[in-house]
Amino acid sequence: MQQRPTSFPIGETVRRLRTGQGKSQETLAGLAGISTRTLAGIEKGDHDDALVWLAGLANALDVDIADLLALHEGSWPAASSPIKRKSLRSERKISARVERMSTRWGTQVGAVWFPWVVAGYGPYRSANIESFYHSPEGAYPPEIDRDLAHLTADIETRAKRGEEVPYEGAGYKLARFSVSSRVGDAEEPRLVLHFEPTTYFRMLVTDQRLDVPLTAGGRTYTLRERYAANVDLRVAPVPELATHWGVGLSVVTADRQLLIAQRGNTAVDPYVYFPAMAEGASRVHDAAPNGAPDHDRIAIRGMAEELGIEIEPDELTWLSFGANSYLCEYGLIGRVDTNWTAGRIDARRSTGAAKDNWETKHLHAVPFSPVDVARFMADRSRTFSAFAIVAIMHALMHEFGIRATESAFEDITVSVSQHLPPWLDSGSQPVR
Repeated sequence: MQQRPTSFPIGETVRRLRTGQGKSQETLAGLAGISTRTLAGIEKGDHDDALVWLAGLANALDVDIADLLALHEGSWPAASSPIKRKSLRSERKISARVERMSTRWGTQVGAVWFPWVVAGYGPYRSANIESFYHSPEGAYPPEIDRDLAHLTADIETRAKRGEEVPYEGAGYKLARFSVSSRVGDAEEPRLVLHFEPTTYFRMLVTDQRLDVPLTAGGRTYTLRERYAANVDLRVAPVPELATHWGVGLSVVTADRQLLIAQRGNTAVDPYVYFPAMAEGASRVHDAAPNGAPDHDRIAIRGMAEELGIEIEPDELTWLSFGANSYLCEYGLIGRVDTNWTAGRIDARRSTGAAKDNWETKHLHAVPFSPVDVARFMADRSRTFSAFAIVAIMHALMHEFGIRATESAFEDITVSVSQHLPPWLDSGSQPVR
């Protein structure tokens, strides 16, 4: 017998609230204490006893029962409604908790520590990430300019001999930022970023050589000791460095798999595990009309080049912003929820559709749950970059919450590819 539709038209409201919060049916059903099948029926309006689960659904969606019942099909809350305000208050609490997990030099999730600092956790709407560009490039200390001249001359000499040499790419340097401002009546989180031009070679003689001993005036020191030891990356970049800018994306497939990339032997950090999509911003390919990086464009380009698939802006969620404290380099972290299955993406890559397919030795598909992902990462044969760990952790927190993510990693050891020098925690004094 066909069931009568519920007398309260909450099914569509539940669905719209769920999708607006980026929750899957499986996630919301788990939070509400019902089966996925039951939730699917409620959203279709097939259950005449939906009120039995109303309290659980309201709690899982972080709204009041009265607000949920007050809504009806065709009527959606304004940005300043009680529901929206309560949802934003909840997001702010989550943001504050995520940011507190990060100290000056790294982040702890369960038993896992990695050298990534969280400067801001949104999630951020693309429109609320405001980027500005300032040219020309700022001045650098003389020893950095000297090393850049030596590197450039050496590369030119090698190129004349026919040797393979690195490409001098035009990138972005993060000069300053603000994460505390809000937008509109709803006070949505806002991120303001200011960029200057930099180059790949400049990055090679700064960010990539932070712990290489230098000698000047009879003294030996490192760039980290002299310039980065007393800088809190959660507050400001290191002005003497390139502070290279990039984007890292976790990818969740239509069949609920999290994609994790193992780098190829010719890529940067060979064999290390990275986000499914990791892309440096290019001034040639990714500039908005004002010259600053267009982050949606970076994401779309990176997905096409590394995975061979096209994505729409509404499949993209920007989660957080921070820095790799080992390199003092910054990045924007996000997730993509694609309609492609893991198998179709792998088949697509095998046809050569992804022109940068060589960067990835293997694309692993892991069931998207905290326990399954933690088990995959605990394998001691696998080494993960800080970029990968933060992208994975924040995708899990966004979907399943902080508590479930921390619990899955509370007894887990993850091999991390980069380690800060011991003197940072030993009380040694940096060079002045």
